[in-house]
Amino acid sequence: MLRLPPRRPKASASPFGLRLLALALVALFLLVVNTWPEVLYYDALMLGFIGVGALSLIPARGRAGAGPAEWTRWAVPIADLALVTFAVAYPNPLGGDQWLTLPLRLRLDNILYPLLFIALATLTYSPRQLIWTGLCAALCWTLATLWIAHQPDVRFIVGAGENWGRSRLGRKPQPSSMRTPSRR
Repeated sequence: MLRLPPRRPKASASPFGLRLLALALVALFLLVVNTWPEVLYYDALMLGFIGVGALSLIPARGRAGAGPAEWTRWAVPIADLALVTFAVAYPNPLGGDQWLTLPLRLRLDNILYPLLFIALATLTYSPRQLIWTGLCAALCWTLATLWIAHQPDVRFIVGAGENWGRSRLGRKPQPSSMRTPSRR
C-alpha cells in the first residue's frame, strides 16, 4: 500500500504579504487624505518599509529550504523603528505640514507608532526579541529627540515638565520649545 507523507497545513499568508497588504491600504488612504505632491514623500517611505520587510525573505546560507537568515531577526526591527521614527520626526520636504513644528512632533501621540512595533514583537513569544525591539525603539526615539533639540529655533527648557499645561504669567506654551521634568 502506498503511504503518503502527512500533509502540513500551509500558511495562508506570509508576514511579508501581510505587510504589503497593509502598506497598500495605507497608500490608498494617503491618496485620499493628502494632496498630490505631498503624498509622494509618504509613498517613498512606504517603499522603504517594503524594502525592510524584504530583508526577512533572505534565506539562511548553507541550508536548502531554510527559513530567514538569523541576522534579519535583529536587523529588521532596528530598520523598521529607524524608518518610522524618521517618518515621525522629519518634516515632509514636499510641504503640507508647516503648522507642525519639530518639538510638536514629539508632543503628539506619535510615540504610539514605535510602541506598536513593541506590541507586535510580543507576538514572537521571544523575550530577547521583545527586549531588542524595545531597546531599538528607545534608541531611535532618543536620537530623534536629541536631533530636534539641537535644531535652530528650538529651545530646550529643563525643569518645567510638570507645569507644562499651566501658564505661569498668563503666557501660552510655545510650540517651538521642548520641556523636560526636573529631578527632585
